[in-house]
Amino acid sequence: MLKGDVAQEPNYPYLSVLASGGHTLLIHSDTLTNHVILGSTSDVAIGECLDKVARVVLPPDVLRNGNGTMYGALLEAFAFSNGNLAKHRSTAHSDSITAQDFCTEYQSYYTYTVPRTHEEELQRNKSKWGWAFNQPLARANGGLKSKNLEMSFSGLMTAVERAVRYQHDQSTGKLTKIERAPNDISLEERKNMAEFSMRAAFEHVAGRLVHALRSTPATTVVMSGGVGANYYFRYVLSSTLCKHGFGQVRVAFPPPVLCSDNAAMIAWAGTEMYQAGYCDKLNIRAIRKWPLDQLLTPPIEKTS
Repeated sequence: MLKGDVAQEPNYPYLSVLASGGHTLLIHSDTLTNHVILGSTSDVAIGECLDKVARVVLPPDVLRNGNGTMYGALLEAFAFSNGNLAKHRSTAHSDSITAQDFCTEYQSYYTYTVPRTHEEELQRNKSKWGWAFNQPLARANGGLKSKNLEMSFSGLMTAVERAVRYQHDQSTGKLTKIERAPNDISLEERKNMAEFSMRAAFEHVAGRLVHALRSTPATTVVMSGGVGANYYFRYVLSSTLCKHGFGQVRVAFPPPVLCSDNAAMIAWAGTEMYQAGYCDKLNIRAIRKWPLDQLLTPPIEKTS
């Protein structure tokens, strides 16, 4: 939000969840130019994971009739085809509110609840078709990796691909090497695959966010990136904050249309830097990734 020419919210310090097709980051920001990456993915980004999940889970006609290549958005719409939810989203405000208030506003649209124990989570994750999509890294190193801020999504992506591709043996509880025909997977099962895979990915990020808040306190969490437009993600994240005592933390969710607008993000960052008195020379070199810890020391083109 703006007051005059200066952005008023969120106030520093705050935590950001950057979730997109190219990044999955937890960032702590003290000032406009001081940012520290607390956690990141060790393999693929959450957006890439969900895009690939969508391409194997969604029915061919949904993919064919989808608008563009926003497969993650198609996955959410397919899993939660609720007209009332879509109508509510179109009129919802985008100002920051507390996690508790967000949950109260959207609890009638989702059946999601945060599991009380790890055992309860594992039991809930098992579908009636036999497959289960668990949180990434939940069992790595005896569960120790679930306590740090590292994230990973390649294993979840593979688990979904295998569940779609191979038949499940009910007697052994394991996948077989017998491939499934597309028509063998019902619409109901595909919807469950869409919801369960998103839930596992979103709980993974939400759990890391809780760990980050415990070690690096902040009063606001900012959602950014294309995956941030997913309202199920917003609800899982807010519910997890409430469950772990962070219900009064403010969650700043931008309008979904701006979540994937990289030009708007870059322009806004440039506007704030300019208003704060920062200005680069014209010989600045364009680079694909500008490290957060080098905001004030950009690479300069060498002159011959």
